[in-house]
Amino acid sequence: MHRHAVSRVRPWSAVLALLALVASTFAVAVSPAGAAEPDPLPRVLLLGYERADYMIDVQDQLTRSGAFAEVATLTPSNGCTFTDPTVEELDQYDAVLLWTDCALADPARLGDRLADYVDHGGRLVVSTFATSTSYGPQGRIVSGGYLPYVFDSYRSGEPASLEAELADHPLLAGVTTFRGGASSYRGTGMTLAEGATQVARWSTGEPLVGFKDEVVVVNFFPPSSAIRADFWDASTDGTRLLVNALTSSLEYAPSLTSAASADFTAGEAGSFTVKATGHPKPAITSTGALPDGITLTDRGNGTATLAGTPAPGTGGQYSLALTAANGIGDDASQTLDVTVNEAPAVSSVPSAGFTVGEAGSFAVTTTAGYPAKTTLTQTGDLPAGMSFTDNGDGTATVSGTPADGSAGSYPITVTAANAVLSSSQTLTLTVAKVSQAVAFTSTAPTAAVVGQTYEVTATGGASANPVVLAIHEDAAGVCSLDGNRVTFRHPGSCVIVADQSGDGRYAAATASQTVAVTAAATTTDLKVTGERLTATVTPKAPGAGTPTGSVTFSVDGTAVGTAPLVDGVATLAHRLPAGKARAVAATYSGDADYTGSSGSTARRDPTITAKVSSARAKSRHGWYRTAVTVTFRCTTAGAQLSAPCPKPVTLSANRAGQSVTRTILAEDGGAATVTVSGINVDRGAPRVSIKGVKRGATYPGQAPKARCASADGVSGVARCRVTKRVKGESVTVRATATDRAGNTRTTTARYTVARFYVAGAPFRNGAYQVRDGHTYAVVALTTGTARPQYFNAALRGSTPTASGSFLRRAGKQGGLVRHTLPVRIDRGMSRRGDWVLGVKVGNTLHRIPVHVRR
Repeated sequence: MHRHAVSRVRPWSAVLALLALVASTFAVAVSPAGAAEPDPLPRVLLLGYERADYMIDVQDQLTRSGAFAEVATLTPSNGCTFTDPTVEELDQYDAVLLWTDCALADPARLGDRLADYVDHGGRLVVSTFATSTSYGPQGRIVSGGYLPYVFDSYRSGEPASLEAELADHPLLAGVTTFRGGASSYRGTGMTLAEGATQVARWSTGEPLVGFKDEVVVVNFFPPSSAIRADFWDASTDGTRLLVNALTSSLEYAPSLTSAASADFTAGEAGSFTVKATGHPKPAITSTGALPDGITLTDRGNGTATLAGTPAPGTGGQYSLALTAANGIGDDASQTLDVTVNEAPAVSSVPSAGFTVGEAGSFAVTTTAGYPAKTTLTQTGDLPAGMSFTDNGDGTATVSGTPADGSAGSYPITVTAANAVLSSSQTLTLTVAKVSQAVAFTSTAPTAAVVGQTYEVTATGGASANPVVLAIHEDAAGVCSLDGNRVTFRHPGSCVIVADQSGDGRYAAATASQTVAVTAAATTTDLKVTGERLTATVTPKAPGAGTPTGSVTFSVDGTAVGTAPLVDGVATLAHRLPAGKARAVAATYSGDADYTGSSGSTARRDPTITAKVSSARAKSRHGWYRTAVTVTFRCTTAGAQLSAPCPKPVTLSANRAGQSVTRTILAEDGGAATVTVSGINVDRGAPRVSIKGVKRGATYPGQAPKARCASADGVSGVARCRVTKRVKGESVTVRATATDRAGNTRTTTARYTVARFYVAGAPFRNGAYQVRDGHTYAVVALTTGTARPQYFNAALRGSTPTASGSFLRRAGKQGGLVRHTLPVRIDRGMSRRGDWVLGVKVGNTLHRIPVHVRR
């Protein structure tokens, strides 16, 4: 069989013209020479894997249309036994109509041959049940993307009819009605392939007519009700649908079919698909300004994608003129209104301080989003006496007078919202009690001695609670308190504590007073009688009490006995020889609370003096901070000493009220005693620490105030001071404590006050901890006028890239200019964990480490 030569080269528009000519006349034209011209009508091959009588019905329909020069079938007549045609056999025809009612012998082989046929310029029309995977062809016609649909299964039993989607398309020319009959056999579960066009659907929603390039799907079973009553209604336009599918041009003018508006959210990725119909697939272009971060991309398949992430600050409305053109007819145009919604953000600092009983206020500020009108609300408990007021202009005020008993920390959530979006910030309100102070109004003795008393008084602060006096537990063995009278009982440090409790408004307060207590000096009075020697030992004022211990008596320089003190009196039975003058002396050795002394009679005493020296001078508080050496100088008064002058004594123990007593005796019985008392030695430095800040900590914007804390268990603390040195973001504080002896100890702490940080994010493990999908305020504190620029996040170890966004000035903080910018942490960043954000000021890029978690 020889294929008509003209049919392989003429365009389908020419075929349509010829078809119109045939429709107007069924007579064969004769040339002026009298010879018959070749028939201009196309030839079609029916590939119906089908019963013979069904095949004949379809062949009769198409033949009666007069649209074809030949409507051929393959032999034998039983379609289910057809041998698949070769490509050469297919190439003899202008169009091929394929449908099935039984399984193909080799679906892949047939699919490969049909793909070759289409490649050679042939028109392929596929109908039910070849529109299902169980009966349709496979091979290259499927894998090569020739088909306009992805086939699935089939159905029947629900009468359905045609509903046009592209009513003016050539495939529907002359088609006014089509009913599928009682069975309405059709493929189901079909999805439109990329680059394909759907022209009509069944009233049940399944595709009915669609095409891609030169492959057309007419999704109904071709035999009509003329052969079986439940098939498609032969009184409707099913034959016209088949004729159009086999002969019509597929070209038609473009039309834009997608919605005329699209919504995006600033800082969030979004997309909108612009859709156009037409064949060939029209190109889609646009004019007009788009928000930063959004672009329009023509996909080349009759769609274009408007997609991207609108940059912060781009909230608003934009108008875009769309054009679809494919060279057929007039271009299609449409105005697309693009709206970028943007959430407002709280821009004020996340903390505010108040004091119980004192009126105060704090301004909550925001950066506007789109729509611009911002409403501010709060959730969480406010301190009693405080209120939250939305001012209606994008600001709110937290104000009032905190009530008594409201001291504490109150984290509240402030939400800034417009008609579409919202964002939140945790604002921590701290209410502090009013400080009060306790002060001693009595002056403690600078050198107290055992037995001395001291009337102590102190006043408190405004709470009017009583001031309670007590002796510190560590000093309970040194002194005692009765009412407000302190009695110094033993040498050491007496620590007096004054406490005042607080209440709902005022904080508790305390103060202490340290008094150094030394052993009391004594005098020894000697009385000689004929049978006994009596010595009375008495404390010198302001000392008091009853000394204990013993007294040694000597006569003419020779000890004659020792007697204990009983109620301060020592008595020794001793008879002096008569007829000779004697020198008698009594020496008291002292005890833990009283220093030694001596007395003599009937003799001339030698002299002994003592000199106190130390490597460091005594402090103004009466304390030495180095060992003390006591040296002695002895002078005789006519008689030699019975023993050498005493050797120097070194006192190195750390305690108050130390004393040294030395007595010398002359050979004639004379005696002299020297006592050095009130020697206070503290060679140890006080303990010192820094409170309020943590070593190595990072504080966003402003650090707490560093405080000096010190303690000294011997001489007491004289002063404790803090100094601070700032270098860039690094702050070094030094605490120096000095005790009353002049010993000092210093400790330092170094921390960081970040001038570039993420507000509201805790700083742990070297990075700000943030969550993906959340928005945070990036803060920059600067000294100059340069406006900081935000740089997009980069993986830790990489350099952030510029986004073009600049931070906005938001007042001052800590003497620096404060700039902020809300930054959303994109979802998915937590998969990589560690990132850095960038803020560039001048030529310097500052990196802000963040750890992103879900």
